[in-house]
Amino acid sequence: MNQIYNGIELFTDEFVLLVSRKHPLADRKKIALIELKEEPLVLMGHANGTKNRLCMAACRNAGFEPRVTYVGKRVYNIIQMAQNELGIAIAPRQTLSIYNNIDNVRIIPIDPP
Repeated sequence: MNQIYNGIELFTDEFVLLVSRKHPLADRKKIALIELKEEPLVLMGHANGTKNRLCMAACRNAGFEPRVTYVGKRVYNIIQMAQNELGIAIAPRQTLSIYNNIDNVRIIPIDPP
C-alpha cells in the first residue's frame, strides 16, 4: 500500500551556541561550526534524538567529529553547564526563549557550514 503524506511547516528554528561570558568566543557576533572542533560540546535532547543527529551531521559536514561531553534533556542543565564553563552548548534558539534571565551566558548564532 503506497501512501502519500502532505505536510505543512509549523515553524523554523536555528541552533545557537551558548558560552560562558568568560569564554574566548563570548565576544563573537557569529561563529562557524568548524571553530568548535576542539571544544567540549554539550548537546540537548536524547543521545540518539533528532536534535543530536542534526548537530552531529552539521559538525561532520563542516569537517570534524564533535567532542560531545554531555547530552541532557533539561534545558536548564545545559544552560548551567555552559554558564559554569563545563563546555559550550548547542541548542535550538526557540527552546531558550522561555529563559529570559540567563546570567553569565552569551547566545551566539552559528553560521551554516
